[in-house]
Amino acid sequence: MLSPYWGVIIVNKKPERTSLMNKTWLNQLASDIEEKYGSDVRDGIFGELDGVKDGHKAISAWFGNFIKKMDELNDEEFVKKILVKRSPCAWKEKERADVIRDGYENSKSFAEFASLLAESGIISDKIEFNDNVLYLIKNPMDRKNIGACGKGCHCALACHAEEYASDLFCHCCTVGFDGRPFREVFGDDVRIEFIESFITNGNPCKTAVYAPEKKGWQSF
Repeated sequence: MLSPYWGVIIVNKKPERTSLMNKTWLNQLASDIEEKYGSDVRDGIFGELDGVKDGHKAISAWFGNFIKKMDELNDEEFVKKILVKRSPCAWKEKERADVIRDGYENSKSFAEFASLLAESGIISDKIEFNDNVLYLIKNPMDRKNIGACGKGCHCALACHAEEYASDLFCHCCTVGFDGRPFREVFGDDVRIEFIESFITNGNPCKTAVYAPEKKGWQSF
């Protein structure tokens, strides 16, 4: 029996992942940078996107420069905000929000809520919970021809990392993609945090979602 205060729920179903190395969303991100910092800064971060070739070596070099230059902006709040906003990942958006909404409305405890999300198979590969906090954890991906520091990463772009990076880019997938259906259900003010990821020299990608207290939930 699961404790209402701490538990681990494993989900074996693996949803399809979308590729992040597409020029559309990167150009949108570049426009956000240019609007605030100008074209020279934009070019220094993104370079000539259409000239980035396929293949690990080219993508790794581009990603390394991208991360370094974004860090050098020293504008963490702004960078995280646009990465969350521009996150290109999209998968079963309505279904994921419906599962969260229905689970929240129909559960009698936080443990039951976490169990319902896990059983759906579309919220996260693995779910841990503690008090009113959900921890969404991705299983490592098995990829070939990737970077030394990107092994296990789900992101088709970040998996090419040859050097460990700051946590800025990971907000795209965690707070952005993982958090999107929770914001849809609970509102934009729901607290969602990046915890760790492979490219930050951590464990598998982990996102914390602080679900609001529900009146009538059993405490045990």
